[in-house]
Amino acid sequence: MVRLTVLGLRGFSTESAAPARIQRPVLYGTGAVGLLPGHFETIDDSKRHARQDGVRATARRIAATWFATGGQAEHDEACAQSAEATSPTAFDGGLDAMQGWSGVAELGDIAPNTLILWDDGDRTCPSSQSQLLWQTIPKASLAVLPMRCTWKNPI
Repeated sequence: MVRLTVLGLRGFSTESAAPARIQRPVLYGTGAVGLLPGHFETIDDSKRHARQDGVRATARRIAATWFATGGQAEHDEACAQSAEATSPTAFDGGLDAMQGWSGVAELGDIAPNTLILWDDGDRTCPSSQSQLLWQTIPKASLAVLPMRCTWKNPI
């Protein structure tokens, strides 16, 4: 059995490319669209910050929002360093890809039992996205994790 934990958008294409290998996907901290409604800042704002403050500073600032500790814990620093390594071209390209991506039409094709995990303090992926996954994937279950526990103590 292969277990799949999805931390981003690529999981949908991975699932459809090798459905026999994936028996029980876990979708965590993800949604069905790249342009997330209610996100803590718009894609245009992220690009503007990158132009004004530089990609490294912007990537570090964004990475700090992913954790309950606000970038102050040991694991937060490793994530920030990884984000800082992003080139300006990759930064813009990633944001452009997010802006135009939607996997909503394929959600009904996800066949295996699927667990959707959502952290009730998640500022990146709003609850509406987890609910959409849960309501649209045929054999989905939704678990809501309280108090940003997952980001304080990553799995």
